[in-house]
Amino acid sequence: MIVEKKLHKQDYLWMLLLLAGSLYYYLDYFFKVRNSAGGFPLTADGIWYLERAQALLNHFSLSLHVDDILYIGYNLLLTLLLGILKNTESILLVQVICTAGGVILVYRIAFRIFDRLTAVFAGIAYASSLDLHTWTVFILSDSFFTSLLLLNIFTLTEYFWGGIKIYKWPALATTIWVMLFRPTGFVAAVLIAATLILLFERATIRNLIKAHGQKLALLLAAGVSVLALLFYWGKLDAFYVSLHYNFKLLFYNVYAKGWIYDIHTKFDHIWFPNYTIIDDNELWSFVYFNWRDILVMMHKKALVFMGYWVVYSDPQYRLSMFIFSIPTILFLLGLANCVFERKVARASL
Repeated sequence: MIVEKKLHKQDYLWMLLLLAGSLYYYLDYFFKVRNSAGGFPLTADGIWYLERAQALLNHFSLSLHVDDILYIGYNLLLTLLLGILKNTESILLVQVICTAGGVILVYRIAFRIFDRLTAVFAGIAYASSLDLHTWTVFILSDSFFTSLLLLNIFTLTEYFWGGIKIYKWPALATTIWVMLFRPTGFVAAVLIAATLILLFERATIRNLIKAHGQKLALLLAAGVSVLALLFYWGKLDAFYVSLHYNFKLLFYNVYAKGWIYDIHTKFDHIWFPNYTIIDDNELWSFVYFNWRDILVMMHKKALVFMGYWVVYSDPQYRLSMFIFSIPTILFLLGLANCVFERKVARASL
């Protein structure tokens, strides 16, 4: 579906104003944190990322640990930036500028799929987002991932809706990078791919399968065979052991304590796990004897993911959360309108 839309002078003016405002707010927050008594915050995950990046710079050896594999895209980017910029403050500054500049991508995406008014409001909502401001001063994958995901969606919209062929390979490259950047990137890429498949007519899909189905099947079979051989030869033992250990830490250190926020709060799920071990397998024994409460924990974690308003009963707090949720509410109303006007194919991406 090609949507012919050209940017005009007023669009460039809006993008310039949004970029200036976004840079002002993001950089203002950056320097406030920089000049504060505590300086830039550094979490345990941030220390781990920096240690991995420094190890890559010193030895350039990729580990098969599950965390190294799942975050290989971010680890390589952080290593490159650390090698060029030499210090974390400069990396954070680049991160802030990239995140602030993302407002241009937001405007272009919304303008291509919807219209100028939507693009302006989307840009304002993005530039003023408190959550995005907060994450830019942490050495974590969140901010760069947001920028990368926006770049990916921008290239996809320009290629599929704009019909601009030059974006074909950038769209493919950014999709692969999104998948390798962090675990949620794989989920995002799968959802985007499913959306694009739904955009094609059935006849087009059948023709693609007829033309390339055999090659794709052979490629998939080869990939599965390689993984099976690597597992058989013990080359993936480090990955399997670290994956098993991470799951055990999750169940014993978070789920067993009832932490729905991954830390102790008054909203914890109180229960008494059964620690019986069978066949010397702690992980599967824990899942076998406690699967009901594990499902309850998963359900509660999914609910609180929507925001603190789910668990807080203070009316004043809920009112403030409602006010901050207005952009989300407007987005949902717009999505509902797209459903009724049968524009979901354009809106879903």
